Amino acid sequence: MKEVAEQHLGHPVEEAVITVPAYFNDNQRQATKNAGQLAGLKVLRCVNEPTAAALAYGISAVSNGGATKKIAVYDLGGGTFDISILSMDAFGVFEVLSTNGDTFLGGEDADAAIAQHLNETFCSTHGLAPQDLDATATQRLKDAAETAKMQLDQASEASVVLPLLFNRKSLETTLTRAQVDTLVRPVIDRTIGPCKKCLRDAKLKPSELDHVILVGGMTQMPLVRDVVQDVFKQEPLTGVNPLEAVAKGAAIQAGVLVGEITDVLLLDVTPLSLGIETLGGLFNKLIPRNTSIPTSKTETFSTGVDNQTQVVIRVMQGERPIANDNQFLGEFVLMDIPPAPKGKAQIAVTFDIDADGIVRVSAVEKSTGHEEKIEVRSTGGLTPAQVEALVAEAASQRRRDAQRQQHLQALTELDVVVQDVDSNMDQFAAQLDPATVKEMRARTAQLKQAIGTTAQTLSDGAVPAGNGANEASAVEIADRISALRSETEAVMADAMAMFQRAAAKTAGSDSGGGGGNE
Repeated sequence: MKEVAEQHLGHPVEEAVITVPAYFNDNQRQATKNAGQLAGLKVLRCVNEPTAAALAYGISAVSNGGATKKIAVYDLGGGTFDISILSMDAFGVFEVLSTNGDTFLGGEDADAAIAQHLNETFCSTHGLAPQDLDATATQRLKDAAETAKMQLDQASEASVVLPLLFNRKSLETTLTRAQVDTLVRPVIDRTIGPCKKCLRDAKLKPSELDHVILVGGMTQMPLVRDVVQDVFKQEPLTGVNPLEAVAKGAAIQAGVLVGEITDVLLLDVTPLSLGIETLGGLFNKLIPRNTSIPTSKTETFSTGVDNQTQVVIRVMQGERPIANDNQFLGEFVLMDIPPAPKGKAQIAVTFDIDADGIVRVSAVEKSTGHEEKIEVRSTGGLTPAQVEALVAEAASQRRRDAQRQQHLQALTELDVVVQDVDSNMDQFAAQLDPATVKEMRARTAQLKQAIGTTAQTLSDGAVPAGNGANEASAVEIADRISALRSETEAVMADAMAMFQRAAAKTAGSDSGGGGGNE
């Protein structure tokens, strides 16, 4: 790690701040310092990991105005779980009130649960027993499970395609967020007991906590955040990448110790949530309202259409779940994306906000490193009164917006199904009857147009109140979506029959092709 830091910085590194778990005793801390010294480092301080996370979020005596604060730090990583409750006094001194956790619980357990489901799906399809698969196939399932889990942090479904997984048989299936939530819920629920015990040991009620902080990659999962909010009765802070929070806090502590940081006061907060428009016209928040700045957040997105070579990044601010209902700040286009199946390209979108409220948004296609960016001001010229009006409007429209969001998500899922039919027809065109393909393409084109028109109606705000001359009623929209769902299911059923006939015909041709090479 010392060598990595030196290569990155371009100069020797001689001093370091090292973080350790809060439950480490003095001997363990000293052993950690000794290890740093053996690596040629002068260890300035060993900092508790939850304390470092609190610093990364700007929680200090200065930012708290000298008040005593109680902070819960929920740390769920790949292989371990830790929960700590800290107290910070008026002078900025942190004290660990209680710790708990499970050293054999983490993201790998969630991956295993998803992989087991994929294994069972594959085996039931091909008449195999789950224990039949070899080590290579099992590892491929685990890797696919982890990839799908991360994709579902942002999407409502993820495709899993593993060609020739075992015995020349392939796995092709779709996982929904709801499915994965059900699969991993027992894993996440195992964190609830330690959290409650940690509260009891600290002699605190959830309502007495001032902040709840998330650390570790698994906390990017919406289900985890929901469980944390349910346990601690408040929304956790999410303004810092949970994978980087501890390291960032250690860097802040180092800056203070060497005099480069004279205070850790974060002078402002984001007045409104910041994010981008995503598939289906929805608003994906990257920086929630009231996040302390400066701050930075990166999330990975993907393409929604096969062979998509460019994406438009539309930057918005506001509190409404539908993108068009929020304030548009700017947009840019990321081009030269290598053609690939939808969901394959990895596009990292980063929001970086400085202390002056300047927002720098960048998008990088990971395989090529190609990058585009834009710079805007987060307040967008709004007065405090206008900001409060927008927040109040979001609150008053919450139920209506939730219904619209649900409808748009349903339409997006239908559109994905229709795109899959078209994509498969492209892939297997040589084996399909041209007349049948022509008829099917006409049906999918008509269906896509109807889905798009309905989605645009919803994005424009036409539902579900039904009390305006230009608004469709809730019943009308629900009936329209129900009809589209029925038609989509019919198209899918007919398409599957078409593909099966083609496969049977191909298999018959192969079996009648004469003798083998013996």
